[in-house]
Amino acid sequence: MGLTIAYDGDVDAMAVDFVPRGANDTDHTEELDEFRRIDFDAAGEPIGLDLTYVSEGVNLDGLPHRDELAAAFRSLATLAHA
Repeated sequence: MGLTIAYDGDVDAMAVDFVPRGANDTDHTEELDEFRRIDFDAAGEPIGLDLTYVSEGVNLDGLPHRDELAAAFRSLATLAHA
């Protein structure tokens, strides 16, 4: 799986796509809490995340592809401090 991560510093939000997708690929969204939302396709598979206030940290509990997300976030943190 290849994650695509986009960060918007103006609003401290991150969009994570698990698969390439178009504008109409999201069938429904599940809000885990006020900071984390999961987008699903029509088959009920998770296709992406919307995360807010990411500079304060991201709670990975309950998120799909947790291990891959943790590795990607570690990589991003390393790049930011390089």
